[in-house]
Amino acid sequence: MRISKHSFGNRRNTFAAIIGNSIPASLAKLFSIGRLPFAIVAGALLYLAFSFATQCIGLVERKTHQSGLGNAPLITDTSLWLRGPNSKLQSTDDSPLAGFKPGITAAEEISKKPKILPRKSKLTPPNDSLFTVFYNLFIPTEAISAANAVEVLTEQLEQVAGSLRRFEEGEKNSKSAVVYYNLIGNNEIYPMEKISDLCKSLHPGLSCQLLNFFETASEAATLLDIYQFCQNDDKASVQRTNNDTRVVYIHSKGSYHSSTHNNNWRREMTNSVLHQDCLFPPNDACDVCGAQFYTRFSFMFPGNMWTAKCSYIQKLLSPEKGGLYEKLKRESIVKFFKLRLWGQLNSTLMEDRVDYFGLGRYQLEHWIGSHASVQPCELHKKNVTFETMILGMVNSAYDYEWSMGAPREEVISEIPNARQKLEENEDAQFREYFYLP
Repeated sequence: MRISKHSFGNRRNTFAAIIGNSIPASLAKLFSIGRLPFAIVAGALLYLAFSFATQCIGLVERKTHQSGLGNAPLITDTSLWLRGPNSKLQSTDDSPLAGFKPGITAAEEISKKPKILPRKSKLTPPNDSLFTVFYNLFIPTEAISAANAVEVLTEQLEQVAGSLRRFEEGEKNSKSAVVYYNLIGNNEIYPMEKISDLCKSLHPGLSCQLLNFFETASEAATLLDIYQFCQNDDKASVQRTNNDTRVVYIHSKGSYHSSTHNNNWRREMTNSVLHQDCLFPPNDACDVCGAQFYTRFSFMFPGNMWTAKCSYIQKLLSPEKGGLYEKLKRESIVKFFKLRLWGQLNSTLMEDRVDYFGLGRYQLEHWIGSHASVQPCELHKKNVTFETMILGMVNSAYDYEWSMGAPREEVISEIPNARQKLEENEDAQFREYFYLP
C-alpha cells in the first residue's frame, strides 16, 4: 500500500500517537543496560540536545549541486544528529536557517494580526481593464545582460498584448489591461517612459505603470504589492464570489542568467497564465492557476508564475522579508529536522535541498500554495512534464487541457530506487516527509 498526500489524512490520529513517543528506542535501551552509570547516559543526552539546538539554528551552508537540468543548493551540516539517509551535512553561519531564533511560538504569533505597511496610494485598475498583471522586472547593470533583459521585457509584454488581441477576436470592442511592475537593478537603460511607450506600441489598450525602483530586491517586493492590493480589493472577500478579482503574477526569468532552458520555461509559464482558462477559469472553479501544479515537496507552480483570486490571497501570510511567513517556513523545517533526529520522520525520496524545503529565495515559490484551503488548477495535460516544458516542446494546440486539482506528483531528481524501496515498506511510506499532506 502506498501512502501519499492524498491518502495520509485518515491516519492523522495514528501519526499523532507515534509523535507522542518522543524517546527513540535506541536511547531507551541505554537505560536498560545496568553497566552504564546513569550520569553518563544523562550527560550524553544533554550533549545530544545541545548539539541539536546549536546545529539546527543556523549552522548550515549552501553547496552547489548539479542536478539533471539545473542547479540547486543542498542543505549541508556537520551535525551527526541531523543526518538522514540522504543528507550531505557541513557547517557555517551562511545559511537559509541562519538568524532563526526560537522565541514566541508559531501558534502564539500566528494568532496575531500581521502588521501590513499600507501603500502610499491605493492601486485602482481602470474599470474597463480586462485583467491586472503584476510584473517583477530585473534589468542588470552589466551592458550585455541588460540588453538580454530588455529582450525578455519586450517578449513578455508582447505576450500580454497578444492575450488582449485574442480576447478581441470576433468582438467589436477593444480590450485593455494594466501591468504594474517593479523595476530592479538598472533604471537607466530602459526607464519607465520607454517601457510605457513600448506597451502602447504593442497594444493601445495596454497600460504599464511603475510601482517602485529598487537597486536590489527579490520577488518579495512584487508579491507584497499583490498581497496589499488584494487586502484593499473591494470585490474580494473570504467568501467566494463570481466577481472576485483575479491577479496575474509574472517575472523576467532568465533576464540575468540567459539560457535555452530558462527562456523556454519563462515563455511557457507566461503563455499559460495569460491563457483564457487561467485568466478566467471555467465556472470560476479554482483559487490559483498556472502551467503545472506540484505537490511533492510543496504546493507550488515550479517557476512561480500564476493567476490567483484576491479572496484567496487575503488568506495568506504577508510575503514581506523577515515577516511571519518566512519565520514559520524556517520553523517548520527545524521541526522536521527534530522529528527526523528522533526517528519519527524521514526523507528517503529526495535530497536535502533548499528549493525542496522552500528556504532562502525559494520560500517565495512556496508562498502561493501555503494555505490549506487552496484549490488549484493547471493548464498542461498530465503527460506534459517539467522536462517537456523547459525543453520547449509544449504545443498549445494539443498540450493544453485545463483541469482541476493536482494530477501530477512525480518530479525530476528523485533519488534512484528510492520510490521502489518506499513501496516495499509501508511504515517507511508513513514516515516519509515528501509524502506528507
